[in-house]
Amino acid sequence: MGNAKKEIRCSWRQDAGKFQICYAWANNKWILTPFSNREKDRERAILWAKENEALHKNTGNKEYPTFQKIAAGFFDIGGPYFQQKEQKGKKYRPAFYRNKRGFLNNHILPYFKHFKINDITTFVCENFALSLENLSADSKNKVIYALKEILRPWVSKGVLPRNPVSDVERFHVEPKEREPFTKAELAALYPTSIEEGVRVWGSLRYFAWGLALRDTGCRPSEAVAWRWDDYSERWGGFPIVKHIYEGVLIEGTKAGRRRFRAALKRAGVPERGRTRYCLRHTAVTRTIDIDREFAREAFGHSTVKVQEGYDHP
Repeated sequence: MGNAKKEIRCSWRQDAGKFQICYAWANNKWILTPFSNREKDRERAILWAKENEALHKNTGNKEYPTFQKIAAGFFDIGGPYFQQKEQKGKKYRPAFYRNKRGFLNNHILPYFKHFKINDITTFVCENFALSLENLSADSKNKVIYALKEILRPWVSKGVLPRNPVSDVERFHVEPKEREPFTKAELAALYPTSIEEGVRVWGSLRYFAWGLALRDTGCRPSEAVAWRWDDYSERWGGFPIVKHIYEGVLIEGTKAGRRRFRAALKRAGVPERGRTRYCLRHTAVTRTIDIDREFAREAFGHSTVKVQEGYDHP
């Protein structure tokens, strides 16, 4: 009497560096799993195959969903993408999700909505990237990445063997130069008297905000998030642990940009495209001049390469 055929076979696929599985009913059709630890993941791959068997049966019968179906509500607050980020402890402002919905509704969905997901190949995605018009190179790359995020779950479910967007070449983006302020410009922007500082910045509140940006190198949204009850006795100051969310403090965003430009004008400091963020670059540069390692730790730069982008000797 012969051995019964295994319901699920599992083997290591060397070229892909992952486990692959095959169902007894699948006529020797192998499906790549998301598991890549050869020593530890075999049982996880088999369990994953059992959990997704019904889904794979449907796709085996060519019942692939359309892109329009899988993309519906993907970037909504409370949607699949939102839940995934929340589960990983990543908190983003509503504007983050709104921008991605804009990429989906204005560019991705009109092109892909009638495609079945198994028909979306790298060639199709490359043609889509080249069809994007009236967008900057940076925006094109963000649209391409949003498409990749939508298809990503279907790779982890084993419906797609590989994300077709992975091999799409990104557009070249010229890095933005963040020009710091010189000592003379800082002296004009931050007078030594409070009265003159209020004249330059328009109010005592914004003068204090500008000083916080100059002396801590924090981000504009972090500076307006501080409250008196944020004071920490342990640290002897106000640790930077939060930033404002859109709608929480109206004056923290657009009004802040207007106030900053007005302060530059009153101080006689040329704008030259510089923003409030240039104060962060200025603070980092000044701190690096004193202690490079302390600067990396204080400003939260994960690598030396990230820090180099803020250093303007």
